[in-house]
Amino acid sequence: MGMEDMPNLTNIAGWAQPCTVSNVHISQSKTGQIISGKPEFEVTISNNCICTQTNVKVQCTGFSSVEQVDPADFSKIDDQYCLVNKPITQSSSVSFKYASDAMYNLTPVDSNVSCS
Repeated sequence: MGMEDMPNLTNIAGWAQPCTVSNVHISQSKTGQIISGKPEFEVTISNNCICTQTNVKVQCTGFSSVEQVDPADFSKIDDQYCLVNKPITQSSSVSFKYASDAMYNLTPVDSNVSCS
């Protein structure tokens, strides 16, 4: 049996490996809407780990939006990093929309993991 045939141990109780920021996934797509002359993008941040992830830090170099992003969901720390301001569980995600000339490269770089 090869490693590719092994079950995902992250999701098996009792066998769980510690979750990491690599379990956080960010997907983006164009909504088709135009806001103040800029295309709108929808971002969904999800967590495929059984443990809750909080304080997810995202590399978001130069992030700016002509559409207001609710700071309760996502906020800039500085010109290079942003913070997801809600916990992300395996069954919930955080979504928001922004409008900009181009889609930003958003990459999760750090988080706090809480397993109970």
